[in-house]
Amino acid sequence: MTPPIVDFSAVAERGASGCSNSDYAFVVTKCCGRVAIEDGELQTLFWDPLDLSHKLALYDASPCPLCGTSTWDFEAAPADIVLPEAWRWAAGSGPRGAPER
Repeated sequence: MTPPIVDFSAVAERGASGCSNSDYAFVVTKCCGRVAIEDGELQTLFWDPLDLSHKLALYDASPCPLCGTSTWDFEAAPADIVLPEAWRWAAGSGPRGAPER
């Protein structure tokens, strides 16, 4: 079983400022267990499912945008994750990071 795949087109339509090489993946924060989308190509974390303009550059040292803890990290969403309702619009079925055709 593989983790849910992010629908590239849905994320782009909702305003993610990725690029053609963006590699989106669902991730879970280790500090508070909340779901976000990582763009591995641009090292960006989209943390608000209702407004993708709320994003964090992962190369900047910043507190967790979801709980505020100063030391934090995230990991790939597990294969058996049940996505929160607010993120389900972003789940697709095509290859991870590739536009649906």
